[in-house]
Amino acid sequence: MKQTFKMICAVALALGLAYPAFAEVQNVKVSGDITTRSFYKSNFDLKDATSGNVANGTADDNSFTASFTHVGINADLTDNVSAEVGLSNQRLWAYEGTTAGAGDIDLYSSYVTLKEFFYSPLTVTVGLQPLKFGNGFIVGPGLLADPSGGISSGTAANGDGGNNVAVGGSAAGAGVGFQGAREYSLLNNFSAIRGTLDFNPLTIDLIAAKVSETVKNNADATLWGANLGYKFGSLNAEAEAYWFWKDDEAWNQTFPTPTGQTNGRNYEENEVHTIGLRGSLEPISRLNLSAEIAHQTGEIRDKVQDGGPAQGTYPYSRDRKAWGSDVAGEYAFDTVYAPTLGLGWTWYSGEEIPSATDNNNEDFEAWDPVYTSLFRGGAIGSFLGGFHGQGLYGTQDPNDTAAGTNRQLLRVFTSAKPLDSLKAELSWIRAWFDEKPLAGRDDHAGDEVDFQLTYDYTEDVKLGLLTAWFLPGNYYDGQTTAANKSNDTASEIAGTVSVVF
Repeated sequence: MKQTFKMICAVALALGLAYPAFAEVQNVKVSGDITTRSFYKSNFDLKDATSGNVANGTADDNSFTASFTHVGINADLTDNVSAEVGLSNQRLWAYEGTTAGAGDIDLYSSYVTLKEFFYSPLTVTVGLQPLKFGNGFIVGPGLLADPSGGISSGTAANGDGGNNVAVGGSAAGAGVGFQGAREYSLLNNFSAIRGTLDFNPLTIDLIAAKVSETVKNNADATLWGANLGYKFGSLNAEAEAYWFWKDDEAWNQTFPTPTGQTNGRNYEENEVHTIGLRGSLEPISRLNLSAEIAHQTGEIRDKVQDGGPAQGTYPYSRDRKAWGSDVAGEYAFDTVYAPTLGLGWTWYSGEEIPSATDNNNEDFEAWDPVYTSLFRGGAIGSFLGGFHGQGLYGTQDPNDTAAGTNRQLLRVFTSAKPLDSLKAELSWIRAWFDEKPLAGRDDHAGDEVDFQLTYDYTEDVKLGLLTAWFLPGNYYDGQTTAANKSNDTASEIAGTVSVVF
């Protein structure tokens, strides 16, 4: 009995000595959100087929329901230390049971924040965390990942979110995938180290992120960057200057020779440096203006002879020289129903059609979206992937290009609140190819009309209804092969119920 008592005392003493080693928790917050969406999608490949295979995205239409759930725990620890861990689940209601692993629980976030880290203005955040700079034109929550295939299927189930795109190129192994809901994915955080220096009104951010890691074969995707932001003391004005470096060692994109897609050159690596400026202000009350312009340099590299043209030596590379910009203005009227009216223009430069003499030797001028979350092309047009499915939804025309590059977009948008709890939004987007993918065709890529209603049922519960139509432009009428013609209207209806807690 004495031995037992001594053992109990020894254990108690050990636990007492060990207790200070645990972080002291000052405050714990549990939060989350649950969203259910029901969809009807039609002709997302811009072709009204009489029959189709749901697995490769050529079906006329699909209707389905998906749920998106996230739970997070945020803990404030000792002296300027906090941590967050979040889990998520996203799944099609009727699809999970037939596919192994579909809709599994995923790690949504996992990071620690250290304020006044060795230096009072410095905050360091380490782990799986959200990143967004400015409007998300270059870096934002736009990965649209689906690692368990819960809201998509096919070879591109966990694909690139429309970011791995270039004019006339094809992503090796990429598939159109199921016409699912990956554009609504929750999994948009980055595994990164972020340092923030707050010299109010000047803020400096430095990041190093690993987007994909292969460990053994060094075919990783990595992102580095610096962002300087300044908030002015008047006109609600702010400005940013930035540099981001994306190095994708498993890019695998094929681009045509002057004779067409066959025998195209395959580029395994994509290195992009993006330098840009962004600013916004309110020159008069209720008028908000914003503008952003960015220039891209770097290289695309064909490191090995893998079936492409025999000309040239290996490794073979092309210099990238691309441009992108986004300009918008919106005015909020001080009248009944709180109407607003806005106008915007977005430009992504495109790659010129190869001439009979250059054989892809000239500068590569296609804009790379990097990891954008600024989807200006609408609920449908933003995610069209061209013939090679480099966005989310591929089309049938072999001379079509993805919507994340080679575009000019004119947007007119308006909103009103007929009730305090009800908001209506309407937008029209006109899209052109910056460089026509095939000579002799029109440059009109299409028009989209989106209409959305949002109703605040309570402070925590929202109801929503989205309707969208994408009408292919005159460019697609130039396709003379009936089987490849993609000129039918795509449409979408999506109803949403969401709660935040």
